[in-house]
Parts: sequence; C-alpha cells; structure tokens
Amino acid sequence: MLNPIIRHLSNALQNVAKPVIDYAADQLHAADDALAARAARQARRHPGAYLAHLQAMPGGHHQAEVFGSPPVPVPARPPAPVGATAFARHMNLPRHLHTRHGPACQTLRFRGQELGAMSAYPTSPKTVEKLLIRALRSDNPRIVNLMNRGDMGIETSYVEQFPEKQTVRLGHLQVHRITEGADRLGPNTEGRTMSRVRTGIYVRDDRDSSRKWRRIEHHTVTRWIDTTTPPLPTFERTWQSFYVPGRIDQGVIHCAGGVGRTAMLLFRLSFQSFLDRANAAHRCVSPQEASNFLDDLITEARTLRGNQVMPDMEQIRVLRQSCQMAVQNQRAPQPHPPGFVPWGPLPPHMPMPMPPHRPPRRH
Repeated sequence: MLNPIIRHLSNALQNVAKPVIDYAADQLHAADDALAARAARQARRHPGAYLAHLQAMPGGHHQAEVFGSPPVPVPARPPAPVGATAFARHMNLPRHLHTRHGPACQTLRFRGQELGAMSAYPTSPKTVEKLLIRALRSDNPRIVNLMNRGDMGIETSYVEQFPEKQTVRLGHLQVHRITEGADRLGPNTEGRTMSRVRTGIYVRDDRDSSRKWRRIEHHTVTRWIDTTTPPLPTFERTWQSFYVPGRIDQGVIHCAGGVGRTAMLLFRLSFQSFLDRANAAHRCVSPQEASNFLDDLITEARTLRGNQVMPDMEQIRVLRQSCQMAVQNQRAPQPHPPGFVPWGPLPPHMPMPMPPHRPPRRH
C-alpha cells in the first residue's frame, strides 16, 4: 500500500525539482556567456596588433614582468579512452564498428586536396603539443573543438587549462591564450543554446630559428551533445560561422573520438568549398554529382579512420539535407542546352546578326 504512495511522491518531487535544476543550469550558462563577453571586451580587437606586441617582446625576466608569472608546465590530464577504437568501446557502439586505425590526428586527403585534419580529443600534454604543431603547419592555422563538457568524464578542456594572458611551457612550445568572445549559434536537441567561444592561442616554437610568435584560431562549440545532431537551422549557423570562401584546408577539427561531430562539420565545409569552386568556374553542380561527392568523401574517411565514421543516420540525414539546400541555392547559371552559344564573340563560320531596321526618329 505504501509503495504506490512513495512512488507517486517521488515522481511529484522530480517534476518539481527538474524545472528548478534546469533554470539554475541556464543561469550558470548565462553567467559563463557574460564572462566570455567581458573577456572579449577586455581583449584586443585586432589580433595582429597583439601578435606584433608578442613578436617585439624579449624573453627571460621581461616575460615574467609582462605576464605576471614565469612559464609553468601544463597539469597532467586524467586518463581517458584514447583513439576512435577506445572511444567506440566507451560509447558502447556495436562491435562491428570497432575498427583499428592510425594516429589520433589524421589528415583527410580527397581528390588531390588536403581537406583538413580529423582528431580525437587530446588527453595528455604531449598530444596537445602535437595538435598545436599540426595546426601551425596547416595553411589554415585553426582548431575547432566540438567536445561537449562532460564527454568521456572530462569537465575542463585543455584550452581552459592554459592561464589567461600568461605564457605556458608545453614541451618545445610557449603558449599564450586570450579569450576573444562568444557567439550564439542556436538551440541544440535539448533546447539549450549552443555557442562558439573564440580564443586566440599564440605559440612560439623554441626549435624555430626565427623565434616568432604565431597565432592559432581556436574555437570551442559548446553544448553539442555527443551522439546527437543539432536541428538543421542551428547546424547551418554552425558551419557558416567557420566557413571562409576560397579556403580548402579547414584546419584541425576534433570532438571526443573524431568520427561523428568532427566528420559532420568537416564534410559540410569541404562540400561548400567544392561547390564554390565549381560555381567560380561557371559550372553548376547537379544533385547526383553532389550525392556522389558525399558518398566518396564518407568512404574515404572511413578508409582512413574506420567504419565508425558517421555512425549516426540522423547526422547523415541532416548533412545531406544541408548540402541539398546548398545545391538548390547555387548562384551559378544552369547548364546550357546543346548548341547554345554563350554571350561573347561569335565563331567565324556563323554570320554576325544584323541589328533590326528602325525608321529614323522625327523631330
């Protein structure tokens, strides 16, 4: 007799407590956004000016005077699953999706072009150093972190471990971090707002004879929950916030395992680059050609990183829907029918058309 009453009271308490907990979580997220906005106002609006300031700054004791403390080592991270195979086991993916693969950070090459690097989350200072070096060697020195707070038991990202406006020693690198602000992207699957936090990471390699500071764009997308797909409008704003026309190499993109959210964003950016290059050559991409491009790209990525790339059919559905919208909104002219003569000088064997006869105007 008491069990139904206790169960009823427990359900009632959960219904009352859940809105309160959600409201408190939203307030904490709003406070984080406010701190990010405040940091953006305090940071320099022109990263190039700050980079020039770092280039002119000498090392040694002057460095400690400017930044308040000498270089300190990055604290070690707790152990976590490494690589896509360990990530697949951690997320309880089916056994047939567990595939051996190469290094954690791998460059995706497709049709003779380097599209970018797909990486798992770096779980040690050594892997963070390799990630920064890979970004410096890229034509597009940028890192996009899609790791949601709490994935794989990690609450503090490697970027947040770098002290703000202080120089940190990371192997052969000296790292300097400045938070530049945040942008709202839209609601996720739970209705909470996804954001993009912009951070400038300034790196100097001791092995480089020039001893110059270089800037890496670091972006963190918050609240993109693992194994979920954001709504189409939110995903559209997400990839558009990272896309730069004319840029083929998309830099380094990673999430937890580097197979789901990473692939979805990298494939969409690469498809838009492919579409823009075709339109710049006055060529219209057909729906079949676009579908073949995505199929070949997914196959190439699975050959590189294993069969667990894009395991969620909802991610593939939203990706194809976004690409289909881009194909329909092409700005290039439609393909001309056979025998059509484009605007310009006519071939020699075709007579030049005479202008129509018009009677003289009477004054």
